[in-house]
Amino acid sequence: MDSIIYYVPYISLLPFLVGAFLFKRQSNLHRKVFLLVTLTIGVELLATFLRKFGNNMPAFHLSTWIEVLMIIYIFDGILNGLRKRIIRYGVLLFVLFSLISLFSFEGIYEFNTVQKYAGNISI
Repeated sequence: MDSIIYYVPYISLLPFLVGAFLFKRQSNLHRKVFLLVTLTIGVELLATFLRKFGNNMPAFHLSTWIEVLMIIYIFDGILNGLRKRIIRYGVLLFVLFSLISLFSFEGIYEFNTVQKYAGNISI
């Protein structure tokens, strides 16, 4: 029997369908969250596809970038002043650190533990 991990892309379709159905009634903030859900589903489907051909870790590296940058984009639209500048510097630090991590500590075909922690801290 397959693990539940194989069904994650399909389970994620429920929030996508609800968001698509209610898209016209959503606020700008909700549309940003819907975009995050859509991109997450796309990466999950890509990872499921890549798993059939070998290593799907590059998709999860991409997923971390999408998640962190989209969440920071959402916060950037909500906050203002000093908090907004802090968020923008956090993006810069995350991008720099994750690139250094990708090419120094972790490879593209290994799980991106350091990159995930850096993303969580920057959020």
